[in-house]
Amino acid sequence: MTERVLDGAYAFFEANGYVFELVLAAAAFSWRMPRRRFFALRLLGATAGLLLLSMGYNALRLSGVWAGCVKTVLLMLLCVPGLCFCCRAGLSWALFAAASAGAAQHLCFKVGQTAASLARPLGAASVWVYPLGFAAALALCWLIFARRLGRIERPQSSRATLWLLLAVQLTTNLLQNLFLLSPGIADRGVYYVFQLYGILVCLFILFLQCEMGSRQAAQQDNALLNQLIYQQKQQLAVRREVIGVINARCHELKQQTAALRGLVPPQQLEALNEAVAVYDTAVDTGSEPLNVLLAEKRLLCKSKQIAFDCMADGHTLAFLRTSDLYALLGNILDNAVAAAEKEPDPARRYIRLEIARRRGMVLVHCENNCIPADLPEVRDGMPLPDPRREQGPHGFGLQTIRSIAESYGGYCRVGAGDGRFELNLLFPQGEKTQFGAEK
Repeated sequence: MTERVLDGAYAFFEANGYVFELVLAAAAFSWRMPRRRFFALRLLGATAGLLLLSMGYNALRLSGVWAGCVKTVLLMLLCVPGLCFCCRAGLSWALFAAASAGAAQHLCFKVGQTAASLARPLGAASVWVYPLGFAAALALCWLIFARRLGRIERPQSSRATLWLLLAVQLTTNLLQNLFLLSPGIADRGVYYVFQLYGILVCLFILFLQCEMGSRQAAQQDNALLNQLIYQQKQQLAVRREVIGVINARCHELKQQTAALRGLVPPQQLEALNEAVAVYDTAVDTGSEPLNVLLAEKRLLCKSKQIAFDCMADGHTLAFLRTSDLYALLGNILDNAVAAAEKEPDPARRYIRLEIARRRGMVLVHCENNCIPADLPEVRDGMPLPDPRREQGPHGFGLQTIRSIAESYGGYCRVGAGDGRFELNLLFPQGEKTQFGAEK
């Protein structure tokens, strides 16, 4: 009785196993997709629908190699609406995942099939070789490809390209099935050559999709960086006006306190002067945008009890566009403030900024205290990603800094240790232009 049940289960899986393999592969490559409500029920429904279609097709008892090929193509194409049904994904995203899943399923199928063919001398024990080979290959596909593709927020590849990838994968399946299912071919040495060919084609498709995904991720990062720079440029005009108002009011207050000499007690006059000095942000570096930025950050540091020491020659940065200068220095100082303010002892909070010309190069050096928990591991002058959090105190803003520096032929290097984080930028001697001109 048990043997009959096992034989029935084996026959059922042999006839309909493609559905389960395809669902497993699709799950591996769609794990980061946002899921719809009642996802588990939707997944069961989609799987049951594919399974019923497979069983119904088998009931037609169509014979020949082409009948199996048509069934494979039909189930593969239905995987696309199945993904849309289970996940909140558009057609492009579903096509991307389906093409990856189809290539992974075929690759794992070929690995398991080849392993089972080589294990025939084992006799009855060889029946377990195929599922074990398939599972091992699928696990490797998830580790090497699916996890990498899962980092893509939303694939933006053209639908024509995705349909083409899917067509290449399906055509490879069809040609191999037509050849390998021919009578007697499994006993020839060329069988393993065609198995290897199928594996290599699937690997090519998966690697190609990873490269497409990496390029797209880089494009998304660049678009986000450009948006951040644009927003900071828009903020510059507003902050310039605010700082101007503050400086004007401080100048008026200084004149008024000077007129009060002899009319109020010296202690009260000194206290009033100290209060005015807190908001006296006037600085002159030779660059109006840099003056505005440093005045704003100086106020911020005072409010957070951070000692801010600055020696800046604004003329050395005259080659930078105003928007780039504001984004560059703004991100540097924002990162420094975010790191320094975490120090529980106000006496240990500090930021040092130096902008100067050294040996024909323009140097921007920023140093700040940093608690040990936030000190990153540095390799080749750049911090390694921290798996505990997506972005730390010197996270995404550092990408903006590096991107702007490299666009001017500069170099960005960081260092960390002994409760200190430092950032150094070096630029070739920039062409002198009228400061603030958008070039």
